[in-house]
Amino acid sequence: VQEAHVFLQYAYLRKRLLVFAISLCWPS
Repeated sequence: VQEAHVFLQYAYLRKRLLVFAISLCWPS
């Protein structure tokens, strides 16, 4: 259960980082 929680948290962090990088590349 703990491993799954860490994996979900890591995936969420990667998604946030990707969105942040995209927003930097394409400023609205």
